[in-house]
Amino acid sequence: MDKELIKKTLHRYYDLIAGGVCLIRQTAEEQILFVNKEMLRIYQCATEDEFFQLTKGRFAGLMEAEDYVPLEARTNSRHGDLDEGYSFLTFRCYTKTGSYRHIEGTFHKVDSPEFGKVWVLDLVNKERNLAVSNLDPVTGLLNMHAFYQRVQQKADPCARPQSQAPSRCATARSI
Repeated sequence: MDKELIKKTLHRYYDLIAGGVCLIRQTAEEQILFVNKEMLRIYQCATEDEFFQLTKGRFAGLMEAEDYVPLEARTNSRHGDLDEGYSFLTFRCYTKTGSYRHIEGTFHKVDSPEFGKVWVLDLVNKERNLAVSNLDPVTGLLNMHAFYQRVQQKADPCARPQSQAPSRCATARSI
């Protein structure tokens, strides 16, 4: 099958996924073969060419040098769930525009007829993930837990974290 046709097909499906998807060849070089649109957004790249230039087309280029551990070594560490067939991944990176991000996700091995043996990474920007975790996915409003937590904080100023609580609450806490 034509390489461009394969990429088009992959984009048709993987661009619908909320997380960044990255396919990486299972070799010592860990060459990046494919990224979806969300991966470009995470790294603030307008095009795949910009992304490949930023990362040098390698898994190691996705992150800060001190965070790099080869994927094969990560699967043999305690970061995975061997029963489920996937491993966890966290690292730090700089985007094309210089923003600093914490990235997290999962990865697993796949034997693809088009690419051979590859790693499939599913990644998210940790800060963005935390920011939206208090929101209801349907309405976009605070979810029930976050709503009641905010109501309680407003109703009882002493329930706020100590750094934000009025000084009279420090006296009440010490009693």
